[in-house]
Amino acid sequence: MDDRKVVHLVDRDYPPLGRGEYDAILFGVGFRECLLASLLIQRKKRVLIISKKQQFAWDNTSFDLLKLFSRFREEEPTDEDFEALGSNKAYHIDLIPKVIVAYGSMARLLREIGVYDSLELQPIDLHMAYSGRSKKIGRLPSSPEDASRSSVLSIMQRIRCRSLLQSVQEQCEEKPPEAGVAKLPLSNATMEDTYHKFTISEGTQAMIGHGLALYENDDYQEEEARATFDRIDTYMRSGGHPFLYPVGGKQSLCNVLQPLLQASELCDVMLKQTSKQLVFENNHICGVVVGDRAARAPVVVGDTTWFREDRQKKTGKAIRSICLLNHPVEGCEPGKSSVSSFFRKQLVKAGYKPHEADISVLCLPWTLKICPKGIYVAVIATTVETQKPEKELKPVLDVLGTVLERFDAVTTLYRVKKATKRQGIFIFTSPNASISLDGVADDIFEIADAITNPVLV
Repeated sequence: MDDRKVVHLVDRDYPPLGRGEYDAILFGVGFRECLLASLLIQRKKRVLIISKKQQFAWDNTSFDLLKLFSRFREEEPTDEDFEALGSNKAYHIDLIPKVIVAYGSMARLLREIGVYDSLELQPIDLHMAYSGRSKKIGRLPSSPEDASRSSVLSIMQRIRCRSLLQSVQEQCEEKPPEAGVAKLPLSNATMEDTYHKFTISEGTQAMIGHGLALYENDDYQEEEARATFDRIDTYMRSGGHPFLYPVGGKQSLCNVLQPLLQASELCDVMLKQTSKQLVFENNHICGVVVGDRAARAPVVVGDTTWFREDRQKKTGKAIRSICLLNHPVEGCEPGKSSVSSFFRKQLVKAGYKPHEADISVLCLPWTLKICPKGIYVAVIATTVETQKPEKELKPVLDVLGTVLERFDAVTTLYRVKKATKRQGIFIFTSPNASISLDGVADDIFEIADAITNPVLV
């Protein structure tokens, strides 16, 4: 690939920035930017990464105690804090920790990039749910047998859920049904029909649809049941362990991506770049000017901080609370990790104010090498629905137990406007309150597909 000696943008010639000609220019060296750059390289696209940082590193991917206190409280931890919480160097906490679904989009992305097998991924030990009936957390059923003895279901719902899960297995494996088990022709049955057929209560519907099928809302109930049956069957085949977390946090993933990008002949990185100017031709991006140099590209990509707010649309707010504990969550053995889901219909049953969005809790122990021995990092997340978002976390805090330290953050969520994308500007969608990284991966795939096949935009 020949370097350009001069880059022509609109009506001016510039000395080249990097090689001068690229398929995409990315702003920043964050987690998503480097995943996207790695994917584009695998697809033989030329990428320029422009960063304000002094070195090619992800020093803001994970936080130690000093950074946590500085970021959330603008103060340093005291000697008493260190005595209670342990060594500062032992902390590697992701600000937005999310799990990898073993059969989801992020796992597929990491495989396409070629780094999945290089990662040390540990299964989350327990996937649990809050029962509004008992006001306790219990393990979600991952088989018909589990359903028949589940602590989060009533006696009648155990029987009905068991029958439904048996039907899922038989439909997906094309086995003859057991005697007494209802079977629906999936070609014309919706999930709403299915729930009605098996007399599944609203609370149990949430556990099945959001817990086992991993849907984030109830739109799936109006669609054919086949897709949901397949998702439930895949969950059951995982043995109730669909979630993975990288040992050492996202920093460990970045440590795998960094040498891949540095070694690639298709990727250039320009550091210490504090300003940029976007150049348009016929209302479409054609390049970027940095200082007195320029590079051509039909697409630029970055997070929300790199672009004007009028190029984006607000979609809501999310709240995350990082809680440091000296004990696991209820129902979990010492040293074990867990994901706990507080489904909205179960919260109403427990007497809490209606909350449209589910609330999730990811509890990570020291065994994942993100905190000192004996400490657990529990991250509560949900979509904000009131003027007092911290109070929306009360159902979780009521069962979480003693919290040593707590750091809350409310973030505004954005997504790029369609008109902005038509100009060749792609802005990463803000990470929502979901527990999974699949939404992040879907966003990256969409941008990469647009760069690979621009006619589809």
